[in-house]
Amino acid sequence: MKRISILLLFSFFIISQNVFSQSKIYEIYDTIPIRSGTNKYRLYRLAIKWMGKERGTKMVAKNFKQRKVAGKGYFVYYNRVKLEDTYVSPRANERTKGSIAFNIVVDIQDSIIITRFFNFVHKAAFSEYGTMSFGRLMEFKKVPPGVCMEIEEWCNAVWANLKHEAELECKYRASNMIPIVLIRRRTYKAKEEEKVEEVKEEVDPDKYLEIENYIIHDKKEEKATETTDIDEAPLSEDGTDESDEIEEEEIAQEEEVADEEEKSGFFSKFGKNKNEEKDEQEEEEEKPQKEEKVKKEKKSKKEKKKKKDEDEYDDYYDDYDDDY
Repeated sequence: MKRISILLLFSFFIISQNVFSQSKIYEIYDTIPIRSGTNKYRLYRLAIKWMGKERGTKMVAKNFKQRKVAGKGYFVYYNRVKLEDTYVSPRANERTKGSIAFNIVVDIQDSIIITRFFNFVHKAAFSEYGTMSFGRLMEFKKVPPGVCMEIEEWCNAVWANLKHEAELECKYRASNMIPIVLIRRRTYKAKEEEKVEEVKEEVDPDKYLEIENYIIHDKKEEKATETTDIDEAPLSEDGTDESDEIEEEEIAQEEEVADEEEKSGFFSKFGKNKNEEKDEQEEEEEKPQKEEKVKKEKKSKKEKKKKKDEDEYDDYYDDYDDDY
């Protein structure tokens, strides 16, 4: 009885260990979306043809009712891992050179093809420097104990590199299975966020070299500015005299009053004399002339003001040159 119980416990331990190891096996899935209306039998034949044509792959089994094709494959592995500040035994990379074998299952569904790559096993090739095989690849981030006898950092880097190379190889092989014409493409696009560019004020680095920053201001300049402020009439923001603006406003008000009286028809009741009609015609003819005179007067005032400023500016700098 004791022997039977020991055998049962030992078998249960082995079975549980195998189940646990299978649940953590490294696997790669690749999906190919298919256009609607594509014949499944055509896809089935393409999968079989791909198994026999692709380098390093071989078909093992096929089932048309389930639309599944199984096979095996392998590829050559070269270790190119290099870490700084780590000591490794000589020719360590060459000792891991070998092949990675794996299993393939192609499942053809209604609108998609799912390819499963699993059971990856690394086996080092014979070398005069020795061999270092990592065995079956698992989902663990670190190397299982007893697999690699080098420094831990280097072993973990090679372990990750094995899985990375396997993923690249399998994705590349799966892309050659179905022609591009039968692959369904996405018809929508994600909304792109509008990027608002921030406008930054750029400061000229040569601005400090301008002459205005190095002019010496004397009392003569202050007196000149005071006299110009007293003599000149107050100006508006546009640079015109406020007195001219006041006159224009008064004229506009009078014209508005006259227009309102004409609309009311107050003077039309009594009729108009011929002399009044002549006066109105003469006034209408003289209006554009008056407006031109007002414009000319404004221009002349501005020109006089500019000349006055220029003369004062020249007189000031002449006195400044004489002092120096």
